[in-house]
Amino acid sequence: MLNIIYGAGDFGKRLYNIFKELNIDIDFFCQTNKKTENRTGENISGIDIIGLDELKKYDNINIFIAISDKNVRNDIKQMLLNIFLDKANIYDCGEFIRDSVHTPIEGNSYCVICGRNNTGFKEFGEDLNIFKKYHIIGGGFRENVICPHCGSMDRTRWTYINLVKHTEIFQAECRVLHFAPQWSEELLSKAIKCNKKTEYYPADFSPILPGELKVDMTDIPFKDNYFDYIIANHVLEHVKNDETAVKELMRVLKPTGNIILSFPICTDNVTDEDISEMTSEERTERFGQDDHMRLYGKDYKERLEKFGLKITVYSPKDVFGDAEITQYGLIKDDVCLICKI
Repeated sequence: MLNIIYGAGDFGKRLYNIFKELNIDIDFFCQTNKKTENRTGENISGIDIIGLDELKKYDNINIFIAISDKNVRNDIKQMLLNIFLDKANIYDCGEFIRDSVHTPIEGNSYCVICGRNNTGFKEFGEDLNIFKKYHIIGGGFRENVICPHCGSMDRTRWTYINLVKHTEIFQAECRVLHFAPQWSEELLSKAIKCNKKTEYYPADFSPILPGELKVDMTDIPFKDNYFDYIIANHVLEHVKNDETAVKELMRVLKPTGNIILSFPICTDNVTDEDISEMTSEERTERFGQDDHMRLYGKDYKERLEKFGLKITVYSPKDVFGDAEITQYGLIKDDVCLICKI
């Protein structure tokens, strides 16, 4: 009996990874508008992508619908039922995929971004005095950080999980502004660009990657209501005037859009800020890095909401148990802020 995944986008790839971990073979991917004669060389992990015309040649098959949009899934399911009648088993896997962002082998560590199991994540970070003195989420030396396969970081994996669960960034037609998609977020950038309906704009104050735009967050060179999603992880603490930056982000965001934020947070104190002239050593000693303008404290949500944002905070400790947090290489009390206007 053939197993066919209907959908060759992000959901299709995620379902394939789930089946792969379960040792279930997939014979084909299928796309509605795919022309069979043009599919030569097009595949996912070596598995051919076929069109609906070729799919109709088979019977006694399992078809797993892997598409994010529920209405589209319903239409496709009805179409397939009309075509195959009792010649195929048809399964709607959309909600299952959405809820199954992680598919680890029991006892192993698992990276949600590259989809690979490993024997543990690599250590990372600096053991500075400020990190010994205060508890700072997302800063300091940590033991369970870097994926040995793809190089993703703990905070990037947490962002990815939240983008999957709380946005349509990997499936919908959208415009995305992504600040500082360098090093730790290059994989996140690649995942977003896999959505062929995405208009993607990588940006940085000091761009270093090919195609990156030079953008000052306090003076964004785009018109009002332009972006569906804006991502700025560990960026806002570098900006001298975070109120001006937030209001610029709000200006270029569509009324229905989302801003995804994260930054180091000192839970022991309120926000400490100083934009005056300081030496690199003084700034590192006070904020944990020589180019940080502030160290956000336990009042971070109230501070940003005063600028006009409506914020929902997501933390691994509210979703996973300790064993799962270690298994997925996350920071227990990390936060991902999904903001609306």
